[in-house]
Amino acid sequence: MPSGIVAKGVANDGKGDYLQTSIADTDPAMRYNPAITDDAAKAHFSEAELAEAQKVIVRFIAEEAIDSTLNDGTDIDGWFAAHKDQISPVDQPLMLDDVKSSKDIVARERWMATKPGLSYVHGADTPRVTARTITPIALSYVEGNGEQGVQLDTTTSYEMAVAVDGKRKKVQSTTAELSFAAAKDPADGKWKIAGWNTNYHTAEYIID
Repeated sequence: MPSGIVAKGVANDGKGDYLQTSIADTDPAMRYNPAITDDAAKAHFSEAELAEAQKVIVRFIAEEAIDSTLNDGTDIDGWFAAHKDQISPVDQPLMLDDVKSSKDIVARERWMATKPGLSYVHGADTPRVTARTITPIALSYVEGNGEQGVQLDTTTSYEMAVAVDGKRKKVQSTTAELSFAAAKDPADGKWKIAGWNTNYHTAEYIID
């Protein structure tokens, strides 16, 4: 796989199995950078806590914001049931409501359903993501809903392999501004997703 992209495991988007991708611990996006971290975040959390929060957010971006089963899939309840433990408990109802609405918290690419014969490539050993760069630009202290946490703002770009009538013919190219917040769950002390602001811009082009 391309640098920084690793396999998470086999997933199914309702059209078939695919190899869902994650992010390597050595990817630059996983590296905490105090230069982009505001003073309030540093005052409230240790460097180790901030580094862990960033990893949780970046991993969620790689696995779910980009490559979830909802990207060209429709089983929202199934996706939420499988991943709600990654969401802060107080934010779970809002996350579910937002995903069920027109808000693309994670990439959806609903337009693909209107194109006969068009889908992502499938196969238990076939990743859909062929290239990806996540660039953290700011890590800031945030609070709300009785929570204190941090928000990571990123610029992100990625490419996904698309098939037409079962044959790979296109690459779908997306750029995005993806911001997710994380807060510690008092029940288990783990960082969990607690806020989101996303904007996706997708194009496609023929490669063969």
